[in-house]
Amino acid sequence: MEDSRATVLNTGLSAVLDWIRSNRLVFVGALTTIFGLIASVGTVYPLVLEGLNLPVCLTYANTYRKPESYFKHEGKVWHEYFPPDGSPFRYEFSEVRRTRDTIDLLNQTPRPEERNWASMIVRLPVCGGTAKLILGVPEHTIDLAEVWRE
Repeated sequence: MEDSRATVLNTGLSAVLDWIRSNRLVFVGALTTIFGLIASVGTVYPLVLEGLNLPVCLTYANTYRKPESYFKHEGKVWHEYFPPDGSPFRYEFSEVRRTRDTIDLLNQTPRPEERNWASMIVRLPVCGGTAKLILGVPEHTIDLAEVWRE
């Protein structure tokens, strides 16, 4: 029985090799096409995501953490929590813009220490990275902290 399997495999392999020998141009063309498609996946994938208006990480997170606090999307607003002290949220933000790359949060909480608190924007990178703090008119941008998705 094993001999018959080996014979079938040898016959099948022999037939494939004979076909490749007699159709070299077709075989080379097929291999070139396959390798070309594999190589183009790296170029096509970002274009597909852009066409679907999806971030590179495919989804938007509801929580973005930074070393001393985190931003959490709750209903129509975002809150910033400071976990070590266990208190409720300290600051509230409204989402004013969302792109494939960033989420812009406008501060809603009065901050006496900051004269531009009403125009303060936190820009969160959708897939993680350096969050930015944007203050005043004209805008002044400051690196806030590294954030990561939860």
